[in-house]
Amino acid sequence: MKARSTWRLAVGLGALYGLLTALTVALAMGGLKSPDTVYIVPFAPIMGAVTGLLVLKFAFRRPGHGTGV
Repeated sequence: MKARSTWRLAVGLGALYGLLTALTVALAMGGLKSPDTVYIVPFAPIMGAVTGLLVLKFAFRRPGHGTGV
C-alpha cells in the first residue's frame, strides 16, 4: 500500500492476508478435524479487513494532512 491507496485496496488486502493466515492456522491445527476451524476461518478476514483499514489510516501520512510542517 501507498499513501495514496484507496480504502477498498486496504480492506481487500487486509481480508486476503487475514484469510491466508486463518487457513494456515486452521491447517496447522488439523484442518476440519479441529472444532475451532469454523470460528477462525470466517472471522479472520473480517479482522484482517479492519486491520488493513486501520493501517491505511494511521500508518501512512497523506500529503497535505498531518502536522502542518
